[in-house]
Amino acid sequence: MVNISTGMYFTHHKKDLYNYFMFTRGGPYWQDVKIPFSKFFLSSQGRIQDNQHPLWLDKVSTIGFTLGDKVNGPFQLEIDFIAVCNDRAHTEEFAYEKYKRNPEV
Repeated sequence: MVNISTGMYFTHHKKDLYNYFMFTRGGPYWQDVKIPFSKFFLSSQGRIQDNQHPLWLDKVSTIGFTLGDKVNGPFQLEIDFIAVCNDRAHTEEFAYEKYKRNPEV
């Protein structure tokens, strides 16, 4: 899983993370992964939040990785580079549904 932490305006948001589930093939071959920022979803203390909103790109402070396969033993993750690119062909703003708490009827 790829985790992005952002600098929040309020202290009660300090445990919020944006996550993306990244699956690797394993093995000796390199794998190129491109992840649009619109695919990251908001979670807090490991729980996916009902109130989703897009990642604030100007507030990104850290990027982290979480291993979650529950397999004991050695593990190795090699990263050649991490880059940010502007793909003008990608027009999706946010990939997840946003729910209104009191929708108008």
